[in-house]
Amino acid sequence: TGQINTLLGKNPLLFDTYLSGAIEVDVDCLCDGQSTFVSGILEHIEEAGIHSGDSACSLPVHALPSDLVDELERQT
Repeated sequence: TGQINTLLGKNPLLFDTYLSGAIEVDVDCLCDGQSTFVSGILEHIEEAGIHSGDSACSLPVHALPSDLVDELERQT
């Protein structure tokens, strides 16, 4: 895409690809600049790539393993 974007200048092309069988989640959190509080982890029901505004989500998560939820909280 680098060569194409050079030719297009101010109107670059953007390509999205998604992993087959991927799980998409949204992590909502609050931060005061020092401490971070995870207020919710939403698990998308549809396949990865469906815009979050157009997809159904589960809160709390439905099928994510607890170790994955713990890792999401740790990384946030």
